[in-house]
Amino acid sequence: MVEAVRDRGNSSTRARVFIDSDGIIYIQDTGNVSRVTRFSSENKYIDDFRIGVTKGLIGIDNEDNLYLTNRLFWDHSAGKEERSFERIDEHWEVLNTITTIEGQNGTPNTISGGLWRTGYEHGAINYALRKNGDLIVGSSDKYMFSVYDKFGKLKFKFGRKYDPILMTGSDRSRLTKDPEKQKLLPSKKPAFKISYYRFLIDDENNFWVMTFERENEGMTFDVFNEEGIYIRKVFFEFANHKLTPMIFNNGILYAIHIDEDGFNRVKGYKLNYISP
Repeated sequence: MVEAVRDRGNSSTRARVFIDSDGIIYIQDTGNVSRVTRFSSENKYIDDFRIGVTKGLIGIDNEDNLYLTNRLFWDHSAGKEERSFERIDEHWEVLNTITTIEGQNGTPNTISGGLWRTGYEHGAINYALRKNGDLIVGSSDKYMFSVYDKFGKLKFKFGRKYDPILMTGSDRSRLTKDPEKQKLLPSKKPAFKISYYRFLIDDENNFWVMTFERENEGMTFDVFNEEGIYIRKVFFEFANHKLTPMIFNNGILYAIHIDEDGFNRVKGYKLNYISP
């Protein structure tokens, strides 16, 4: 199972689930010092261990090697972070480091220190793994992605030109309506939204990049094929509720849907193609 993750640098609880070729289930609880629990294919407990608060399990390739990301450096006042990506074996021994990437994770707050985040201004480090061991990494302040093989060799880079989306006054204040919190915001607010929100990989190795186009109506994705060639644009319309896209399978997007009562539900959405 493959999941793309947007790293927000916070401690909110979130579970990631991966399955190896023997059916062993790996569950990482990111809110519990990155604890990984393993279960058999019959759902019997095997063991659990902690990999550290700075580390995250990315996925498992078709040779049952595991992939980790590790935050090497984090400057909260400046918003600078650095991450490494490693391939490890079943005994948790490092086979090789794939790459290291730097990113800008927030707008420095000159008034009270710390960072300002609304989801628009920071270029967080993003990553996703294909089953063949290809690692795709990027920072959302740039619409550009790098593809590395399992040994750390850069295979190619891809991206596309896009029209930056202007941030409106309502965009800036939507997540910070509290007057007291407004006073803590940096005096210089970003003029444009970041280039994309997050990305996913479908079961045919196509690459889906979620953008901020038609944000108030639904989710818009730019779709690239396995070689990084732009294919099409896809739009998912939804009403006023929150969605977290998780995984694609057989042309269906499965997402966590938070309903009006606050309950998490999994829903499947059919594709609606629109002209690029």
